[in-house]
Amino acid sequence: MKRSLLFLLLTAVPAFGQASLVAHTVAQSTVLNTAFTTTAIDISSCTHCMLSVCYAASTAGLPATPISDSGSNNWLLARKQSEDGDDSTELWISFPTALPSNETITAQNGFAAAVAVAAFSGVASGPD
Repeated sequence: MKRSLLFLLLTAVPAFGQASLVAHTVAQSTVLNTAFTTTAIDISSCTHCMLSVCYAASTAGLPATPISDSGSNNWLLARKQSEDGDDSTELWISFPTALPSNETITAQNGFAAAVAVAAFSGVASGPD
């Protein structure tokens, strides 16, 4: 699973200029079928920002977009890697319009979920 998370994260950062890591955090669920939230990260200085979330869990019974954030940004499923049964590793990205100093990510939990969050500066949001 660690290899899947790393592969998804490294292959999904579109180049703009010099992309640099601004902030990162991780979280893991502790209660079955209960949403969980990361600790806050500061993305207020992020320019041409992209948030990426690697989400690994059983996806049975989850909403179409199991990721949300405190800035109410839109999220897009960039890549999904199915594993045994209904387990999968997913890469969700957002090009945030809200850049708070206390950004948190909330993930819906099916079973044994974990997220790794990274905020990158200097990333194109499309073919600029």
